[in-house]
Amino acid sequence: MLSPEPGGTRGAAKDATEIVKAQAVILFYKQRVAGVPIMKAYGYAAEITRNSVASVRNWVAAENNLGMHGLESRRNSCGPVTRYSPSKKSRINALMEETEGEASLREVQATLGVGSHHTAKLYLEQAGWAKAIKRLKTLLAPAHMQERVKYVENHFEDDFRDVFMGDEKLFVMGLGSKTRYVRREEKDQPCFKFIDNTLHPEQLMVVAVVGRPDPAKGFDGKVWIDWCCAEWKQAVRNSKKRAAGTWEIKTEKKEDGSLKGITGESYSELMVEYGFPHMEKAREQLELDEVWYQDDNAAPHANAWGKLKLGEKAATFGIKRGDQPARSPDLNVLDLYVWRVLEAGVHRRRPKTLTELWTAIRAAWDEDLTADKLECAYRLLTPVMTLISDKNGGNNFTLPHTGICKAMREDGWEI
Repeated sequence: MLSPEPGGTRGAAKDATEIVKAQAVILFYKQRVAGVPIMKAYGYAAEITRNSVASVRNWVAAENNLGMHGLESRRNSCGPVTRYSPSKKSRINALMEETEGEASLREVQATLGVGSHHTAKLYLEQAGWAKAIKRLKTLLAPAHMQERVKYVENHFEDDFRDVFMGDEKLFVMGLGSKTRYVRREEKDQPCFKFIDNTLHPEQLMVVAVVGRPDPAKGFDGKVWIDWCCAEWKQAVRNSKKRAAGTWEIKTEKKEDGSLKGITGESYSELMVEYGFPHMEKAREQLELDEVWYQDDNAAPHANAWGKLKLGEKAATFGIKRGDQPARSPDLNVLDLYVWRVLEAGVHRRRPKTLTELWTAIRAAWDEDLTADKLECAYRLLTPVMTLISDKNGGNNFTLPHTGICKAMREDGWEI
């Protein structure tokens, strides 16, 4: 369907007659010939014809570009007013079936022949379609819930002074947005299929380890952070962003262009070469004979600690593996708090390349992630474990206001 012509209106919206428009244009030019400033001339013509200054400016521009023809009324050239109908619903349903619920609003607009994607959005809602909400909390089986309750029972009284926590995080640049639609009655159900970005945007996997700060011993809680699944490479040719020969970070990718990801072997090598030595140094600073290292039960971790016997190598550094239950990111301070601090810092710095992304992550780690925030993250574990116990191991809760910041200020923390 053709869009309305410039100056036109839709439906029953009013439009001035050709006589009124011509009168306004003539009044404007009379004022200009008399030496009146342009804005005052617009205002005078608008006041006399009882129209807005913006309308008069449009009419003068139309007359300059198209002559008197540009002042013709657009009442009959604005296109028909569209209304929702059963036929539109059937076309929407057919489109959603064809695209498996991944149609864009522009595609819906083109299918229905409506003039606006806002109208297409309204018709989608009337046809019973709603946006699928990506599930942010992991699904838990009864066995997972039992393990979570067991963890809480074992650690509720702990202060976690001898526990380091580690995790990996994928920082993504330039990730586009795409929506998946489901039937309204299925909106609250977990969506197992979600949108994969087939463009494979630039991304960098980061691994970090933190501990509970101890100001008395000069320990700020930041043990180690580094990137993985990438390598330094020299640029082959010049570009707008860097000169040839510049060293830059390039991620290791599969044949389809997606990130290669971490494996049990690479995780084991990374921890033995970098992670454990940093944890050993922090352990000695805290004057501890032994520390626990808590990571999640991702497949590479399980492979490293099990088949590759990473635990034997960790023991030589005075490290034992913790017992974080499966599917429990809310029991790791990195997922609970730290990654959000780093993501906010990266967003403020707006990196444009992977090298700049790593610089921004490192700056956020050094400057934004303070000992106060890490202490707050560890204190959050207590109310989280309380809620897990109340929900019998479930994660269907929202963390309430806990007064942690106030309590920390009373304890002398600057937060």
